[in-house]
Amino acid sequence: MTAGGGETLMRLGSRMCGRARLSSDVSEIKLVFSIRPDRPTPNIAPIWNMAPTDPLPVVCCDTRAGERSLDVMRWGLMPF
Repeated sequence: MTAGGGETLMRLGSRMCGRARLSSDVSEIKLVFSIRPDRPTPNIAPIWNMAPTDPLPVVCCDTRAGERSLDVMRWGLMPF
């Protein structure tokens, strides 16, 4: 990695979005990611201004079973 590349990574890494949006219904997300219909569907409505620590639907992949699931997780930074 060159010094210029490192500077670019530092510059891009220093910006983080403080908000997110969920503009699709979770049933649409399940269809797009080919998640089986019998898998649980989280009850989260679309929202345009999600803050850190809000629950978000996340597509998880179980490589052993070869399946995807839609789980709910909190997002944000964890202080160390």
